[in-house]
Amino acid sequence: MKNDPSESAEALTEEKVDVAAVRSQHTEANESADEFILARETVVRFVQDSIAEAVDKQKQNADKNGRT
Repeated sequence: MKNDPSESAEALTEEKVDVAAVRSQHTEANESADEFILARETVVRFVQDSIAEAVDKQKQNADKNGRT
């Protein structure tokens, strides 16, 4: 029968399980994305700091040896 309440309840229960699984997957994906972004930001900061340090050294050398 199409309108059997037990079949509807089973389908609804399966759907709820699927929604929970999808939410879990989204949470895992979000955590992975957050970790990736954090790692990338760390690398970017390191590179920016390294560039700033190199610029400072160049300025010090230019001041010490006379700018050209």
